[in-house]
Amino acid sequence: MGISVWALLDAVVANGPAVAAAAVALVVWLERKPKTWPLGLAGFLAIYGILHLLTPVSIAAAWQAVVVAAAIGVASKVKYRLTGYNLVAGDVFYLMASGIGALWRHYRPLLLAGAATAAAMIAVFGALPFLFDEPPASLPERVVIVFSTLALFALALAASGGLKHFRISMLFADRAHLTGFLVTLLGAGPGSRPRMVDIDDDPLPLEPARPARSTDRPHIVAILHESTFDPRTFGLPFDSSLERFFRPVSAICGALSVDVFGSGTLQTEFAVLTGLSSLSFGVAGRYVYNLLAGRLKHSLPGMLRAHGYSTTLVSCDSAGFVGCGAFYRSIGIDTLRFAEEMPPPFDRPRWQREHHDALLYDEALRLVEPGRPNFLAVTTLMNHGSHDAPLLPPERQARLRQDMLAAGGSAEFAEYMVRLAESAEAYEAFRLRLLERLAGAPLIVLRYGDHAPPFLARLTGKPPGDPALKRTFFAIEAHNMALPADLVVPEPLDSVFLSTLTLQAAGLPLDPVAATRASLLPECGSAYFETDSARKRRFHRALVDAGLIDLG
Repeated sequence: MGISVWALLDAVVANGPAVAAAAVALVVWLERKPKTWPLGLAGFLAIYGILHLLTPVSIAAAWQAVVVAAAIGVASKVKYRLTGYNLVAGDVFYLMASGIGALWRHYRPLLLAGAATAAAMIAVFGALPFLFDEPPASLPERVVIVFSTLALFALALAASGGLKHFRISMLFADRAHLTGFLVTLLGAGPGSRPRMVDIDDDPLPLEPARPARSTDRPHIVAILHESTFDPRTFGLPFDSSLERFFRPVSAICGALSVDVFGSGTLQTEFAVLTGLSSLSFGVAGRYVYNLLAGRLKHSLPGMLRAHGYSTTLVSCDSAGFVGCGAFYRSIGIDTLRFAEEMPPPFDRPRWQREHHDALLYDEALRLVEPGRPNFLAVTTLMNHGSHDAPLLPPERQARLRQDMLAAGGSAEFAEYMVRLAESAEAYEAFRLRLLERLAGAPLIVLRYGDHAPPFLARLTGKPPGDPALKRTFFAIEAHNMALPADLVVPEPLDSVFLSTLTLQAAGLPLDPVAATRASLLPECGSAYFETDSARKRRFHRALVDAGLIDLG
């Protein structure tokens, strides 16, 4: 038959030097580093070979490959700029299955722009076969071409380090925007079953359980403050009235290291509730709630429920968003309230306008049971999403907005500070009402940010994948009780350790898993996933072997 990869290349170049130049320029732009250019070109040819099966005219299929590669690459670059993550195959499946509604609510202009771009690309893609008067290749020729290009891509992938190379290393870098997506289609993840990337074969013996340090069982409230960071961490202007929000009295507080930037709230919440890093599950880390519902047998809510606590969560999301409702129930949360489903007296019109924290706190207070110890989690939303337009009426926090504009020169940062001030006021009102409702009972309040908002990358000049941007804050407040004097907390603290630190602050017992995690604090306390620790990897094996993480 005489058809080979070389014949393919000759057909593309001879019949269309423009498309060949476009393909090379596109690969260079998307892959960015010369080391991945060969794999990028092989990936482009694989796309071409597959499309050529459907489009017999070679030059038309080549231009279609340019359109498809550009669509993948542009989507990946947009996602990276917003989140610090590149596009992976699971984004399409999981978001279309359960997250598109939330994206529509919170990123409507972006989705509309994306839909318009996609429609234009689809129109161009569909028109290309009718624009070229070239003889079609026969089906046997096209079959040989597709197998040849796929084999070439497989060889290039093996030479670049294989699937394992893409499970983490390419996830946060502004590169491999085409090949990173293609490789996840071939098994680098995410798949239907979870797998851990930092696990050894030899399990770590678990530490002995540690007894309670007090006979009290304080109420525990955990509040996730959406897109919240301390401006002082990045040398940005600050309003002194917010000092107590970030550094309350009678508290352990400081910087918190998280797995994400720009978005990925549930990944930070996952770390806090389970004591595990989402990154331990590779590119599937974005979808741990989908993949791990029913697969984890150890969590903060589960431990507290075993000690007689009621377990409640008030969420700003809906139960179907990335499977969070099923996940929450599977880790021991008995009562769930979702903003999208709350009946009156919840003020839905105001919620849809402002996503104000005060509305969630009102619902949370209605669920507190003073007669038994409570674990109450609240996930807020007010600082979520775009900051390029005011969320509140102009008279609200008008002076603060003016001061921040004058000091920082950024309208987005000023809007962030306005929403932050509203969040701080809402929390303070909630704290006072909660203390009144509990009538002197001991209380621990854990508060933490989930990630910084996307504009922080532009404001600081740092790339979205910079680890420095994965810093937010935490505070563990004690009311009607004293904090242990001997707790040593690294700066920053990794979010994985917040559950164990909360148990220690409350004086509650630590079971062998929590005690072993506490023993890892000196070694991995500031950067859990990034620390190359044999004890950590063996700890993960011990959890799997004990049936506490089901990877089957």
